[in-house]
Amino acid sequence: ILHRRFIAATTRRILDRRSMANVLSSYYLFILIIPTAITGMAPWITLNGNTHARLLFVEIHDKLALVLIAFSLVHIGSRAGWMLKTYQRLKLPAS
Repeated sequence: ILHRRFIAATTRRILDRRSMANVLSSYYLFILIIPTAITGMAPWITLNGNTHARLLFVEIHDKLALVLIAFSLVHIGSRAGWMLKTYQRLKLPAS
């Protein structure tokens, strides 16, 4: 990567302005999306004939999706104030 120092400095600057709770909730949400996506695609791609393995992946995917929904709601809820303030700033005045 040619711009490694720029990327590192920009990332550090962005993270310094945010609370650690917000950073961690974003990180956990991202980490949870990966196995949810993999377990959702695995039955379609690799396990065509093995019914039991397919059902196992579907069940794991269902449980991970429920946890993902809970984390997503907490994530959105923790940022609701920022979202509303940003919307108010961007809203065009009525003409």
